[in-house]
Amino acid sequence: QVITHMFMHASFLHILFNMFALWMFGTAVERIWGPKRFLIFYFLCGIGAAVVQMASYAYSFRVIDHLSLNMEQLNQYNEMLRRNATVGASGAIMGVVAAFGYMFPNTEMMIMPIPVPVKTKWAVLGIIAIDVFSGIAGSPGDNVAHFAHVGGALTGFLIVYFQNRGGMRVS
Repeated sequence: QVITHMFMHASFLHILFNMFALWMFGTAVERIWGPKRFLIFYFLCGIGAAVVQMASYAYSFRVIDHLSLNMEQLNQYNEMLRRNATVGASGAIMGVVAAFGYMFPNTEMMIMPIPVPVKTKWAVLGIIAIDVFSGIAGSPGDNVAHFAHVGGALTGFLIVYFQNRGGMRVS
């Protein structure tokens, strides 16, 4: 699951939106880095996303475990975790989005339906903040691995930050 989740999607729209975001943000990053470096970066972000999502599952199980649940309920919860496969490239793509935000912080973009230009750095931080809030608050039934998004973005940011301390930003 650490790698294969990036190749599985829940629906056609799921893969369509992921590939649209990859095209929108990944094109500029890949042009600067080249295909090999970009591909390695993409996979590292996907792996980082999976690790953070699995850690959030482990943490939630630990929290549940400390409550006064009976063994049957714990077994049901464990079975639910086992059957819940994380799917999608969103975590890796959030890493690409974070890299784009770091490299092009002052580029203005339009986020629909808000017809106001927003600097990339603020848009990226806003998207990550929404994922953090949604992951912590819990959005039952939304079937979104919010912490995978956060993990991918964090991995992407850290890689770009440490590789480009000399200043690889484009305003």
